[in-house]
Amino acid sequence: MSSPQLPPGTHVPVLVGSLPGRQQSSQFLPPPPPPEDVAEANNHYRRPRPVMATGYGTSDAALPPTGQTGKLPHEALTEHSALLGHADTHGDLSAEEAGSTRRLLKELGSLSRLASPVVMAFLLQKSIDITSVFSLGHLGAQELAASALGTMFIAVTGWSVALGMATALDTLASQAYTASPDPRMLGIYLQRAILVLMLMAVPIAGLWWYADSVLVMLGQEPELSALSGLFIRWSMFSLVPYVGFECIKRYLQAQGIMHAGTYILMITSPLNVLTNYLLVWWPPISLGFIGAPIATSCTHWLNLLLGVLFVRYVDGSRCWGGWSREALRDWGPFIRLGLAGVAFVCGEWWAFEVVALAAGYLGTVPLAAQSIILTTASFTYMIPAGVSIAACNRIGNELGLRHANRAKLAAYSALLLALIISTFNTTFLILLKDRWGYLFNSDPEVVALVGTLLPIAALFQVGDVFGGVGGGILRGIGQQHIGAYLTIVSYYFISLPLGLYLTFSLDMGLAGLWWGLCLALFIVAIGEVRVIMRADWQEEVERCATRISGDASATVYDEEAYIA
Repeated sequence: MSSPQLPPGTHVPVLVGSLPGRQQSSQFLPPPPPPEDVAEANNHYRRPRPVMATGYGTSDAALPPTGQTGKLPHEALTEHSALLGHADTHGDLSAEEAGSTRRLLKELGSLSRLASPVVMAFLLQKSIDITSVFSLGHLGAQELAASALGTMFIAVTGWSVALGMATALDTLASQAYTASPDPRMLGIYLQRAILVLMLMAVPIAGLWWYADSVLVMLGQEPELSALSGLFIRWSMFSLVPYVGFECIKRYLQAQGIMHAGTYILMITSPLNVLTNYLLVWWPPISLGFIGAPIATSCTHWLNLLLGVLFVRYVDGSRCWGGWSREALRDWGPFIRLGLAGVAFVCGEWWAFEVVALAAGYLGTVPLAAQSIILTTASFTYMIPAGVSIAACNRIGNELGLRHANRAKLAAYSALLLALIISTFNTTFLILLKDRWGYLFNSDPEVVALVGTLLPIAALFQVGDVFGGVGGGILRGIGQQHIGAYLTIVSYYFISLPLGLYLTFSLDMGLAGLWWGLCLALFIVAIGEVRVIMRADWQEEVERCATRISGDASATVYDEEAYIA
């Protein structure tokens, strides 16, 4: 296949520096532009570019991907020609074609295929924390309570904040992958994400170090707080690898590589079970209580190591151009999107923890029923969570390609998939409401209460699924702040006060708390769907172009900026 020729006078900035052992060559590139031509070169890179079959939005002037010296993207990367789920990525669809049933069903299938490995990865990753609680539960009731309290503290103060800030990478990476003149811009965003999240990890680690004192201040028993604090301090070793692995997953997902996290977790999750057994129970090396957080930390470090090796040796390296000082610049867009994401994610996460704490005041049976229902809701949410990741990256890629109608089609298909999932989840819970509780507990009172509350939890699924998928669509277009506003208003100004009033003033018990959660989720879901249905997709394309081209390092690369 012959390569298209560069237009006369076109200059291409040369990227130097890479991971060790990576090939770099500029023999196929013209010399860098002299200083007086930089403005002209910038204008060239900002012009709309013909779309290649790879899914990149690269022009004929694009750099050869790293490790594919001398080849243009559409020659070197044909293995990803169906990245966006359709082979004919030569241009946008017409409004009529985008609205056809055939296109809708085709897009539905593409989203389902992209989401399935992500759902599996979520389930496997959730098993890592659950394994620690199970392994310590056999040491005694105090150890079980301490590990459960410690796990909740870690999730509320650490994981929720990190995942919220990482939503900025969801938006920027998926859009930059197809909108930037050079796909290696994605690597710059990865580096920025790592740097920002590592800086955030410093105050989080400080909070974790003094967690026992914080828990006592919150009214927990001193003995339980001390044991939980020990669990949390040893979990500090998980903070860096957890953040790093989350960033790498998003870097790969933006390229359409959805299966990487699944493959890695299929290796590390079983090893986590084994490591927990060895460090908690096996006499020769048993460490007792602290063995569980140490085992979990080892698992997170292994996740990070395998993630790096996957990028280096398996797939995803074409978007890595080496460590660069460019990553130290232009943090503003990332931080703005990230803080909105923190409010979005933490707002909902913390509200559920408030409900869990409130349930503790109702007695042992309601608390047990709350644990069962919340665990059930967490697992059923894994499906829409996977769809939200797929939809976010799908829409971001299409906006980067300036495909307004394809982005709209992807969003509407995701909402249709949400309808299918919510119908399935609701039907499943209603049919099994009288028997579901026995999977977790044999106490007749607990099982009866679970059966009474599951119809509410079934209705809850509709709002939960649409809210989760809608949130993914908003991340894809870079509108996290809308989800943040909806979440804060619906939970903290409406549903939590109402739920607490129904529970403790009207004596509705646990049902009052769950009716409050239902209301919040429906408000969020309706608000998100309304925003999506009223979106001007051509305007979103222009916002995407402005967001990416406005980044100085997205247009001209300084070869002296690359340091490794």
